[in-house]
Amino acid sequence: MCVALLSWFPPFYTYTLEVQKPALHFQVNREYLNERSEKYCKSFIDNAVPEINSLLYADDLVLWSTSSDIPKLESTLNSALMTLANWSLENDSKVNPNKTNFELFTLSIKKHNINLVYNKNALLRTNCATYLGISLDSRLTWTKYIAKVVENATSRLSLLKRIAGVKWGSSQSVLTSTFTSYIRPVIDYGSELFVTASDSALSKLDIVQNKALRFIIGVNTLTPINTM
Repeated sequence: MCVALLSWFPPFYTYTLEVQKPALHFQVNREYLNERSEKYCKSFIDNAVPEINSLLYADDLVLWSTSSDIPKLESTLNSALMTLANWSLENDSKVNPNKTNFELFTLSIKKHNINLVYNKNALLRTNCATYLGISLDSRLTWTKYIAKVVENATSRLSLLKRIAGVKWGSSQSVLTSTFTSYIRPVIDYGSELFVTASDSALSKLDIVQNKALRFIIGVNTLTPINTM
């Protein structure tokens, strides 16, 4: 499977006043994007190139196609990029090539040369693209993303540690609520994708949650989990 991630700028409405409120400008632009651009751009690409799938969230557009034939995959995506370029030109939209990259997802160890072009600009290939905050490595091991999740969740554990204490700290209910509302969402975000992650990678998430459990019930940090 090959995926192209594009940074897309939809058209803005034109105002007669020179002084514009940035917040209003942003809201109108988002409204146009959600109600018009997403509907017509996505359907136009899907209809023009049936082998292509697409998703659009805010200004993040992703195109992908699956095939065991790499040259065919390359041709399909380049056709979709050409279709997008023509549509964007006709509808006063832009794609920033400098913020656009693509990635080939495969378990093969063989090196595949793929060249994707948008408006005569060669797109940058990456081995770990990020979409909606989720790092997608080319073999879908999720090791890099899980490492980032562990780092973010661990930094948030410091708050739990500050308000925890056997005699003077917050109650267990408050600590539990803090964990479920402030720390657990970081761990849960994108966790549905971890079906292909290794046990060793997933165990790092367990370590973070076990640390939180020790803070909540007020035991020593060296206390074995199976005794709690």
